[in-house]
Order: sequence, then structure tokens, then C-alpha cells
Amino acid sequence: MSELKNKDVVDLVSSRVKSSDLDTLNHVMGDKFLKHENLVEDIHTVLSMGNNMIIQGDGGFGKSDIVNSVCEELGLDINYLVCNESTTVSDVLGPIDINNYLDGEGYQRDFEKGVFRTEGVLVIEEAFDAPADVITAIKDVMSRKKLVHKDGHVESLVSNVILITNVLVGDLPKTPSINALLSRFVITHTVDCNWSKDDYNNLISLRFNSMDYDLVEYLSMVFSLSTGMSPRRALDISPIIDKKGTSFLNRVLDIKESDIESFIVFSDHRREMKASIENSSVFYDKYVHIMDEYSNGNKDKNATIEMLTVFKDRVVSNKSPDSLVSELTQKIKLMTSE
Repeated sequence: MSELKNKDVVDLVSSRVKSSDLDTLNHVMGDKFLKHENLVEDIHTVLSMGNNMIIQGDGGFGKSDIVNSVCEELGLDINYLVCNESTTVSDVLGPIDINNYLDGEGYQRDFEKGVFRTEGVLVIEEAFDAPADVITAIKDVMSRKKLVHKDGHVESLVSNVILITNVLVGDLPKTPSINALLSRFVITHTVDCNWSKDDYNNLISLRFNSMDYDLVEYLSMVFSLSTGMSPRRALDISPIIDKKGTSFLNRVLDIKESDIESFIVFSDHRREMKASIENSSVFYDKYVHIMDEYSNGNKDKNATIEMLTVFKDRVVSNKSPDSLVSELTQKIKLMTSE
């Protein structure tokens, strides 16, 4: 049986994608994602034409999840390479075949353990974080569609490369290796990172099956308290896209799925939690105001310490977050010792 060629893999993927219906695919993706149509169409086009694409934009907007879901829906095999400054050429091409080397057969890589010998779509995340020799190795295989060794070559079995990056291509350094790699991509898609309050509410409704507006307010407040951002700012910049719709909550407060379900079921509890979070947000704003007054010279140190002490007692009595109580305690101690 003859060895599988790169063209065979490309043709197989292309024909499978061309036989699919884009409208149906968009409808299926609409059950999982928002603002997805343009990206899904670009992925569909690239896969059907045997080309490569870059998807760029801030993290957390579902780039990898959408690619994975589209390939899964189309029945395509998908493989991942996640890059950073520690990524090596061996991660791309395969490790050195030490047995051949010790047997005196020369320096040769075990290409079968490299990412380009796995059949299907290859998704590379943050390739531009990798060293220049890694970037060059990726470009070389994409250009040749083969991996070259001293006795000849083996075919790349990757049909398409989809490169996902949080950094905009226009902001990348103009190095020879980066420019050469960029030349291998025909489409660059920038994800829509401009999310409105209604977008968040729609997404939460999508994830948790028709939740009311109180829940999006609650999530916004939770996130703002964990990051120090205002609720409005947190809601503007922090989308909640993921497969199950729970990782956002888990990331912020380590809430379990059972807790989320309880929160959803008991509307009275939800309103109580929302009120508590809003009350805590007021306390944070008050703390910032006290310290601003001190920093601007409107209050002396002793008066500020006294205000903070009284304020801390009030915060404790209102069962506000331990993080604020701890911060107040440390601030009072520091200012007293100065």
C-alpha cells in the first residue's frame, strides 16, 4: 500500500467540508456561541480550499473552542501545538532518534512523533511566542508540505494549519522568521471583542437556559470584586465563553456546578446574593475614597487611621468579603507603624 500523500489528506478534508451545509453549521454553532457567524464562515472557507488561517484577538473570546467545535461537527481530526518560549524544534518535527544515532546511522529525527505526521487539521496556539528556530521549522514544513531527512522525505499529513494568537499580527515584531511564517496564511480573522451588556446577558441565557437579567448583574459584580474593577468595566471587557459556561464562575470564586444550579433555582437567594454583592461594591468604593482623601492631602494620617478603623468595623458587621477586611487590617497596621 502506497504512503498517504499530503494532497490525499487535503482533498479528503476539502471534500468533506464542501459537502457540508454552511447554514446548518452556523445554526449548530449558534447553540454554543455568540457572534460566531463570520469566524465559522472563514474556517469553513479555509478548510474547503485546503488553505491556512490566523485567528487573532484577546483571550477568552472562544477562538479555540469555535475551531474545535467546527472540526468536531464536520467530523475532522484535529491536533494541537501550544507554543511558548520553551517550545523546541523537537516539539514540532519530532525528537532525535537516539537509537539510530548511537548505531552510527547519523543524526535523524523521529518524524512520526512530530505534529506534522498526525493526519488532519493542526491548530497552533501562540506560535509567535516560540523561538525563531521553531517558527522557521513550522514555516518550512508548511511550505514544502513534507519533512526532509538525509535519505529523502516523508509527507506532512496536515491538511490545514489554523494559527490562534492573542496578539494582533500588526503588533508583532517584523523579524525574518515571523514574516516568512505569516506569508503561509491566506486569511487573518480578528474576533469581535466589543461586547455589550446585552451580549453578556444573551450569552448567559444561552449557557444556562433563559436566565433573567439579575444573573448577569450578579456575575458582573462577582468579577469586579475579584479583580478590583468596577462592575461596568468588568462587564465590558470580560466575556464568559467556554464549552460548559461554568469556567468563568469557577475561575472567579471556585463555585461548583451544584452551587450554580442552586443559585439559579432559588430566585430569592439570587436577589439576596445580588444585593450583598452590590453592598460590598459600595464598601470598596468607600475604601478607595478614604485613601484618595489621604493621598491628596485632604486628611492627615491619624484622621485616616481613625476613619479606616471605624470603617473596618462596619465592613465586618455587614459580612463583606474577607479580602477587604484583610486589606483594611493590613493598611491600618502599616500606617500605624509608619
